[in-house]
Amino acid sequence: MNTNVLAIDSLNKRYFYKLSTSFIGFVMSLVTAAVVPRGLGPRSYGDFNFLTNFFTQITGFLDMGTSMCFYNRLSQRPRDFSLAAFYRYFMVTVALIMVGFVIFAHLTSIHIHLWPDQKIFYVYLAAGWSIFIWITNLFNKMTDAYGLTVPAEKARVFQKVLGVILIVLLYILKSKVLELLKKLKLFLLSVCYFILDRCNVYLDYAI
Repeated sequence: MNTNVLAIDSLNKRYFYKLSTSFIGFVMSLVTAAVVPRGLGPRSYGDFNFLTNFFTQITGFLDMGTSMCFYNRLSQRPRDFSLAAFYRYFMVTVALIMVGFVIFAHLTSIHIHLWPDQKIFYVYLAAGWSIFIWITNLFNKMTDAYGLTVPAEKARVFQKVLGVILIVLLYILKSKVLELLKKLKLFLLSVCYFILDRCNVYLDYAI
């Protein structure tokens, strides 16, 4: 890792980009908060919050403050690649524990009591989402420790803006997408009916 980046990006510049990203993220979160609940509906949005909060608390418990210790030590020794390699194994271990917990709950039917009235598919998605968010935050800490705050914050701004654009487009085109899926379903049913009808004609002719 090239530590010369630390000399290029001053502390003021990194702080400015960090503050700008936080402000843009706040604005994007307002847009998302206005669109997502309406798009999902109160029931689905409540289920989303319930599942994501559940697994976010688990990742926070498994983290046990190690991510902050890792950030502090990496900031002091940015060229200690063994430290980053060790924590990479820790991240994989936490992810496997999370996935293993969900699989165990699924196989033993405990998920019915842990996540009542929740489809197991969405439970897996919520677990994966929480793991992804936790790992993303760790990578953000690593970029700060290596002095790569400016390019990392630029990428975060691009990701936030792109995500909000996709969410708004999905919300606007929701009715059109549903209508397209209905037409596709009718088309597939028509094709299946035609195939079955041809098969019946062939069988009648053969008999």
